[in-house]
Amino acid sequence: MITALYGGLLGLLHFIIALETIKARKSNLVSIGTGEKGEIAKLVSAHNNFASYTPHFLILLYLCEISKIYPTWMVHGLGVVFIIGRGLHFKAFKGKMNFPQRRLGMHCTLWPLLILSILASVSFFL
Repeated sequence: MITALYGGLLGLLHFIIALETIKARKSNLVSIGTGEKGEIAKLVSAHNNFASYTPHFLILLYLCEISKIYPTWMVHGLGVVFIIGRGLHFKAFKGKMNFPQRRLGMHCTLWPLLILSILASVSFFL
């Protein structure tokens, strides 16, 4: 099952992002929010961003997978691009903001979501 693979890999990435956020909270003594001066705002934003996009992606990936209309390589390709996108996006937020990496990460996140949305909608009619 293709979605299980990408769900598992994204779960591991989410775990890493969560650990980094927890580590930043501990070192900056911030238990709620982003700190008085926004010390951990970037990491909290990246964590929230990951948690917002990933479930919708996995649902769409699963719907396209079970439709059996689209080739396996296409479903895998969209999964790989999305994982790369989420990893790049998070990495861009660590340390000094890397805007080109962030932009590429968002492209690698949003394009698979758009493509899967279209494919899932089209599969209804096929």
